[in-house]
Amino acid sequence: MNYRRHILSLARRMGVKVRENPRLKEGEAWSYAETRTIEIPPLNTYKGYIFACHELGHLMGKDPRNIFDSEIRAWRIARKIARFWTAEANSIRAEGLKTYLSFYKGDKRIRISRDAAKYLKAVLQA
Repeated sequence: MNYRRHILSLARRMGVKVRENPRLKEGEAWSYAETRTIEIPPLNTYKGYIFACHELGHLMGKDPRNIFDSEIRAWRIARKIARFWTAEANSIRAEGLKTYLSFYKGDKRIRISRDAAKYLKAVLQA
């Protein structure tokens, strides 16, 4: 499967610009709502493809204000728009969520909604 072609096709239909940045490492990716742009490393691997789907997910519809709800929503959308989802994708998603959780661990300003907590528990226990 041509990962790059699929991401560019999805982005074009969504009105999103894709900026491939060779300085980014695999698994590093960003979405910018203001410019409707995602920034990703060159799309050479399945992991990069899954993260690109996740970043596109951030730009679909109205993004929740809660940071964890936003992350979970983007992962749910990634699951829907990816051409195929494997056990490896489940591991990539879990790894991404664990990183996110560790970054915000102990930050009392961050709240996790019930829905987000349920989703996190299901994904991380799988």
